[in-house]
Amino acid sequence: MSINLQDQFITNPYPAYAELRRLGQPYFIPHHPADTNRTAGKWLLSTYDQAQSVLNDTDNFTKNNAAFRTQGAEPGFDASMLFQDEPEHRRLRSLVEDLFRRTAIDRYKEIASVKARQLLADLEPGSRVNLIDAYAESMPLLVITELLGIPASQMPLLRRLSQAITTASDDLTVTAETHDAKAAAYRDLASLMQAGMNGEWETAEDSLLRRLQILNRDSLLSQEHAISMLLLLLFAGHETSIALIGSCLYLLFSHPEQLQLIRENPDLLSGAIEETLRLESPLQRSTFRMTLRDLSIDGHQFGPGEQISVILGSANRDEKVFSDPDQFMVRRFPNPHLAFGRGSYHCIGRHLSVLEARIAVQIFLEHFPNSSLAGEPSWHRNSFVRTLQDLSFFLEA
Repeated sequence: MSINLQDQFITNPYPAYAELRRLGQPYFIPHHPADTNRTAGKWLLSTYDQAQSVLNDTDNFTKNNAAFRTQGAEPGFDASMLFQDEPEHRRLRSLVEDLFRRTAIDRYKEIASVKARQLLADLEPGSRVNLIDAYAESMPLLVITELLGIPASQMPLLRRLSQAITTASDDLTVTAETHDAKAAAYRDLASLMQAGMNGEWETAEDSLLRRLQILNRDSLLSQEHAISMLLLLLFAGHETSIALIGSCLYLLFSHPEQLQLIRENPDLLSGAIEETLRLESPLQRSTFRMTLRDLSIDGHQFGPGEQISVILGSANRDEKVFSDPDQFMVRRFPNPHLAFGRGSYHCIGRHLSVLEARIAVQIFLEHFPNSSLAGEPSWHRNSFVRTLQDLSFFLEA
């Protein structure tokens, strides 16, 4: 197969994905030598049907990440609910799930709106601004720190540590140096969350941190599980939202006919958010799971103990499921994308991410309605998290 993953998966992965779907075969990516993993690498599956079969299957796979780490490996998110099998996954998720339901998340509408307006008020009409730095990065982090109960003063540190983890989370770009930086970031974040669990700062009664403190006090949740849960929700709770906000603004302003539809019918903004999730999935690949036994997927045989990941960004453009899959259409219906996963491990923060994106885009359109793109954007060199690095706009009220 003549596909240069190192280049295409990072710069423009979609032609490579289409070729993988055409071949219908899994593709193997080796782990970097610095990776603390017992396996040699992971198999990537690219079609929608393959993705659905894996994401919905809890019988033939394990999510117990810790069992596949080498001795002395940095635990990271391993103790979180994302990397637990049933019934422990369900138990941990049930302890906090009510905080992330759609009705519970609605109370953050006002917070997100205020934060968005404050950020945009600091931007000068007539100026050229990178909206990732000035807007898309800050708004979700302001909201998630409020929900978690982490002081806003910690935001710069949290963002720096989160970026170190993101940078080294891609098998195609990780180096020994970025791998070490990720391990250090995990340790620093864990220490920060430990301080929060120990009550070293005041937090609202309805915050996640306060919930976890009570659960720990009542012996329903260990410190290890609580800290890992905070790490996971902090990371997932803003990285994907940053990507979604930036990509949605880019797609709308690079497709003026679709933007005009939203100006004429603001209710279509929800469709634009869903279409962005499909067309530019923030997480291009799922977290991996490991086979428990011999398994056949589309005729390909996997042995026990092999790592499997699905390419969400490819499944979401599968021409067998989506008509005109490479087109951005805010009226697309139905839109059964897999950007938030599927099955029991679907993203717990999906409602918050959609809410933040809808508010961020809506308020930007109200505040700077006559703005325009200032050149082509650039993407971070990361094939796992697809996030814009530079999204420059000429701002016009």
